[in-house]
Amino acid sequence: MVKHRNKWHTIWNLPRLVSKSWALFKNPHISRERKLLVLLLGLGYLVWPLDLIPVIPLLGQIDDLGVIFFLLNWFVNKSEPEAIEAEYYFADEKEPKGK
Repeated sequence: MVKHRNKWHTIWNLPRLVSKSWALFKNPHISRERKLLVLLLGLGYLVWPLDLIPVIPLLGQIDDLGVIFFLLNWFVNKSEPEAIEAEYYFADEKEPKGK
């Protein structure tokens, strides 16, 4: 039996997804090719004149956000576990020392 995630759970985790994606973009363990692929696909879809949903006020922007969310989610989920663990180590280095 497949468990379906709560849509609100996904929306609430959006800030965490963006934060983790940004940390992985800065992580040297992630290949430049993968970073470039995500950037080009995301930017390409945003500037592409055709959308999955035609230009209807508000729905067109939701369509763009959905594609960006999908790309970021793919980027994080397909990253190597070692790189994700290293991302946490990099975050620890930013903590002020002497606390």
